[in-house]
Amino acid sequence: MPNELLANGKIGGLPKKIFDNQRFNGFMKGNSGNPLFIDLSPGSVRIWDMVWDCHFIASVDNGVLTIDAWTKGFEGTDRKHPDLYFGELLANAMDRFKANNVVIERVLCEWEADWQESRTSDIYWEFMSQLGESPSVNEMRNAAYNTSAGRIFRKFGFTKVDEVEIRKFLNKEKVVASFLKEDEAVAIVV
Repeated sequence: MPNELLANGKIGGLPKKIFDNQRFNGFMKGNSGNPLFIDLSPGSVRIWDMVWDCHFIASVDNGVLTIDAWTKGFEGTDRKHPDLYFGELLANAMDRFKANNVVIERVLCEWEADWQESRTSDIYWEFMSQLGESPSVNEMRNAAYNTSAGRIFRKFGFTKVDEVEIRKFLNKEKVVASFLKEDEAVAIVV
């Protein structure tokens, strides 16, 4: 992660020093004043705001990094959470996994649309805004690649969008995308 983001000693609204712990499980007050539950282990970063319905979870299991983040839409608005900054938390989690020798072979993302527009993922809108009607698989791969999440993953070597699809369930829609490192993508194709 670029060190300039951490120049103030914080990651989002949390003190950076908390992330220096190999393991941590407990509560901490964020800049917002809200109690945040933080659960850290070598292969996971989990943070929940106990007042507002927001969270950031990045966890590696069998080489697959899954990310579940809801860092906006608190208090019924479309504002971003004052403590949970997605880009900084994700970059920190990636650095943390690397430092702990946690192997990541694939990044799996889900970006959801919600019936309540303020609760819809920004990355979902980034993705969808790049598509026309009936997009091809390549158009969807390019759209995922060009999201803010895709740009962060590229910084860590995940440069290939392996799979992407739009799934619909009831009146909700979500995008599922997976990112690979280019050399591993070739190995899977052969």
